[in-house]
Amino acid sequence: NRVVGWANTAGGDQHTFIWENGLMHDLNEFLLPNSGWELREARAINSSGQIAGWGYHNGSGHAFLASPVPEPAGLLLLGSGLLGVAGFRKGKSHDC
Repeated sequence: NRVVGWANTAGGDQHTFIWENGLMHDLNEFLLPNSGWELREARAINSSGQIAGWGYHNGSGHAFLASPVPEPAGLLLLGSGLLGVAGFRKGKSHDC
């Protein structure tokens, strides 16, 4: 089972998380440093593993959709086209 949501970090920032196999991970940890994204809310995950949420890209609020891709090629691609690339092991995200 997988659960997604958002929580406050120790520093008081709001970030997304995924809980899977007893472990909780901040989805922002998987982003490349210069992606321009800060994922703030993961609102839903479906049976296909797609994650819908909201965050900031270069300071502007945007929805995102992260779709699973097979490992080891699992990269989180953010934005329409290629706004950024990250190493999240299960998703591909599009600016909505």
